[in-house]
Amino acid sequence: MTASISVLIPIYRESRFLEENLKKLLEYRYEGEKEIIVVIDEPTPESLKVIKRLRGKAKFIINWVRRGKSTVLNEAIAMSKGDILLFLDGDVELPPDYDFLEKLVKEMQETDILDLRKEVLIDSSLARLTYYEYLSFNVCSWLASKLLGSYPSINGAAFAVWRKVILELGGFRRVISEDLDLATRAFLRGFRMKYSKSLTVFNAVHSRWDGWLKQRKRWAVGLAYWLKDYHRELIGSTVKHPKIFLPILILLFPSIVAIFAGVVLPDILVGRMLPLALLMLIARVELSLSLPILVIPLYINAYLVQNTLGPLLSFFAFSVLFWVFAKKLDFAFKLHEFFVYYFFYSPVYLAMIIVNMVQVLLLHREVEVDWKV
Repeated sequence: MTASISVLIPIYRESRFLEENLKKLLEYRYEGEKEIIVVIDEPTPESLKVIKRLRGKAKFIINWVRRGKSTVLNEAIAMSKGDILLFLDGDVELPPDYDFLEKLVKEMQETDILDLRKEVLIDSSLARLTYYEYLSFNVCSWLASKLLGSYPSINGAAFAVWRKVILELGGFRRVISEDLDLATRAFLRGFRMKYSKSLTVFNAVHSRWDGWLKQRKRWAVGLAYWLKDYHRELIGSTVKHPKIFLPILILLFPSIVAIFAGVVLPDILVGRMLPLALLMLIARVELSLSLPILVIPLYINAYLVQNTLGPLLSFFAFSVLFWVFAKKLDFAFKLHEFFVYYFFYSPVYLAMIIVNMVQVLLLHREVEVDWKV
């Protein structure tokens, strides 16, 4: 018996991909039953036009006030009938693959939750940098899937789950990072999670820094509250599997290594190796007026080493690593773009995470975000 599928799409106001995605879902070949449920909070006139054009081909739920993603998803789950639930965000574009649903159901036979491959739609210079952030998401999911068969995080823009699993988990909790929270509860309950390399969706990301900063603040705050809720369990998992979780953490935030290399490695080189080299030089050269001419360039070089060698070494190491993973997962890789991502994009986001973690975890402050839970 072929499993039935329910596709659940939550939209806030409108989505430029909605109509095209609905047409693709209707055209996708599938022998079993399938249904599409779209929930729209505060619909715009354009969303209402889409509903009018496709009424009868999908189920539309309209909320004239913003009810929040977790709430509408739980209501959509209650309305749905499918054995498999496929969740798609409004900023996701589906591929022109008419066997998409057939492949998805086949992969679902091997897992409880299926994490789809997500690639950024590049339409701006900012999107080019975000591309490498999403590459790191995909790499970490792929590694954890291969090594553990499950992991406590997921990018909820596109994933599938068996109905019986999400009902056993109690659906989505009303938190900022509802997808992360769901994945963690599934991980702690021992459910299997698989990363799909063959099923790709395309994410539209912010092209302006103001939108990016607002979203990353929300992600950072959501991450802080997530750690507040699950820090004991996550520490226990890290202690149990340090060879898996620590490398994954570093891949998600490679600037951690750049900072460490820039602070610790140069101190070792300059504080220990350089004085030794200087003593050897003095021993071989007679004290004369020429000695300062040799010593001054040596200290200038030491200063340059202290501020550049460590970060550059870590950058080139990560460049090779990300290039290998990009080849493995069929992502593009350009060294000059990764340079900006490594030395600017990633540190900025890491700083935002640290600031919000301090506020939530240490100062116990309630941090407000533009997000309805």
